[in-house]
Amino acid sequence: MPKTLVTGANGFVAAHAIDALVKVFAQCNPIQAIERYANTSPQKQQGHTVVGSIRKDIYGDELLSVHPEWKGQVSFINVSDYTKEGIWDDAFKAGDLDYVLHIAAPMPSPKHTDFDRDFLEPNVKGNLELLTSATKYGKILKSIVVTGSVNSLTYGTADQVEGHVFTSKDYLATTIEEARAANHYFISYATSKKYSEQALWDYVEKEKPRYAVTVFLPCLIFGPPIHYVSNIRGINYTSDIVYALFNGETDQVPPTSFPSY
Repeated sequence: MPKTLVTGANGFVAAHAIDALVKVFAQCNPIQAIERYANTSPQKQQGHTVVGSIRKDIYGDELLSVHPEWKGQVSFINVSDYTKEGIWDDAFKAGDLDYVLHIAAPMPSPKHTDFDRDFLEPNVKGNLELLTSATKYGKILKSIVVTGSVNSLTYGTADQVEGHVFTSKDYLATTIEEARAANHYFISYATSKKYSEQALWDYVEKEKPRYAVTVFLPCLIFGPPIHYVSNIRGINYTSDIVYALFNGETDQVPPTSFPSY
């Protein structure tokens, strides 16, 4: 079986990725695995061995409590600080990782009030530390897939998207200094996504790693939560958007959070 590292394993998107990986053809890479997941019969499912990174050991126990079928195929490593130098070394030193899905990243939240601490450092250093360890110790590593965001390109406002065709050369105009001055969690999130992606491609250009690197830029990702949920308030960012429509806290339809979606 191929072995895949999934970061932020107890999160909304990561749980779906793990579920896809453990159930599909062993010869698939992670992107093919997720594409074929819905159309794969249980009889043909072989799957990947998955190592998930979590910040606390209890998160792994909670995830397996709602997915006991993963036991024996999914294990966890505790990575409490993605920005710490060498934090990913041990994950790669065994030399047996085939793929990486780097999904862990801070989401926009009013609770996050410091641009550098809460967004820029975790995103930029998180990417670079992972790539650095992968280059040093990923002996058979074939590919790293990173979850970026369309917000690295645009805020989704009409003046930014109408009549514009985005390419890989496009990036948000907001600077680090402007994001610090704005001190708004959504601006901080989007700006940090821009700089973390640019840092990633700069690394790839300079270091020319032997493995492939792919960055996805999704808009909003909706779907049923299959991760461990301890409280219906705060399931995950997009589920909270849907829940806000019928939880009785407002008698008006809330503003559209991403107009161009």
